Amino acid sequence: MDKQFWVDRYNKGDAPWDLGQAVPSLVSYLETHATQLLHQGRRAVVPGVGRGYEAALLAEYGFSVVGVDCAAPALVDAMRIHATFAHKIKWIEEDFFAFAQHQTMAFDLFVEHTFFCAISPSLRSDYMDAAATLLCSGGYFIGVFFAHGAPGGPPWTTSYDNLMGYLKKSAFEVEWLDDIANSISDRKGQELLLVARKR
Repeated sequence: MDKQFWVDRYNKGDAPWDLGQAVPSLVSYLETHATQLLHQGRRAVVPGVGRGYEAALLAEYGFSVVGVDCAAPALVDAMRIHATFAHKIKWIEEDFFAFAQHQTMAFDLFVEHTFFCAISPSLRSDYMDAAATLLCSGGYFIGVFFAHGAPGGPPWTTSYDNLMGYLKKSAFEVEWLDDIANSISDRKGQELLLVARKR
């Protein structure tokens, strides 16, 4: 599960998590909550950004976005696909955990889609800590989590109880965690939407 694993997946065109668009539940959420989120601030970060569809969606709403990914081929594609947002999105090729350790900017919004399910479950507590480190006080953590229930991975599954177990030990206060109504057909009943805020 090192950097080369993900580079090879993108080079082979083996990226089934890539929907070719922003995840529908995030699109819907921003349609009704973007103003509230922008009131908190405009600095957003997307871990495991891939080809950048979520980052571009945030840029459309006026966020200044940092997209982090260890796979250079994904970022090359992202810069090409979303060239119109070059002034709004900074693409960083780096391991997310290394990025979180040295990053000095405090973000207002942290957006997750398929990164949590891509990392080893043994890193999930570290992931929550890193997300909290990157966010300013009161900053929002919005995530779409894959709860497919199958063994093995990636993608490694999660569940409501599993996520709540990590969140209860974290710096986040959960505002919403529930099933998603408008998942794509292949993921119906297998996704959870989280909205949390850093204490």
